[in-house]
Amino acid sequence: MIERYFVKGFHYKWMKPADDGTGARDGSIVAQLPFQNTMTYQSIDGDIYDLMAPNIRTLGLVPGSNVSFNWLNYKLGHTSKIPLTSDTLTGFMSGCYICTWSENGARQVGHIGTVTGMDQLNQNVRRVFREAMPHDVQGYNPAGHWDFGEILTMQNKLTKTGANAQTVASNVVSLVTSTGEFYSMIVFRKLKTYEFIMGGIKRVQPMAYAELRSKLGGAVIGMGRGV
Repeated sequence: MIERYFVKGFHYKWMKPADDGTGARDGSIVAQLPFQNTMTYQSIDGDIYDLMAPNIRTLGLVPGSNVSFNWLNYKLGHTSKIPLTSDTLTGFMSGCYICTWSENGARQVGHIGTVTGMDQLNQNVRRVFREAMPHDVQGYNPAGHWDFGEILTMQNKLTKTGANAQTVASNVVSLVTSTGEFYSMIVFRKLKTYEFIMGGIKRVQPMAYAELRSKLGGAVIGMGRGV
């Protein structure tokens, strides 16, 4: 499990895959082929590094070390899904729910692809998944676990002016491990680069069927059917 590598202040190079804007945007659940993605460790950013964090040497990271994972694309207006066979990242997150469930004996991980400002589309995306999800579903809203104040404090420390000018943007990324643990992490991207600084990672207790059904806009009406 790779969550141990996402320590506050760790600096990585990473090319985030592009969002997927194709498809009918009808809320349908779309199977995708998982593909491996990689972050490359660079250094530690002392502005926000947690001195109580594990020593970098104990993690086995040196500049140039790769941290690999499966990537689940955000597909606008659809729920995208892949088998949960490896630690899986997806994002950036602004309110979409990430869920896992069993399908034909195999665990799946899905990104419920709502779109900011498109309420009618989002209602349909949530409805389609809500009515399809089986009773063993688990899920969470990664963006809901970070306070604006704590993000702003870190962002201010990382922003630079003058000769070493540096502007950063904050984003939330979801991690679901191969063993089904849910994590939300904040990353800061140096603008116009592929450089990211980790702002921290939080393990989240996922919601079960009844609470998820309520969050996705429906009353609890039985066991749910298979996706």
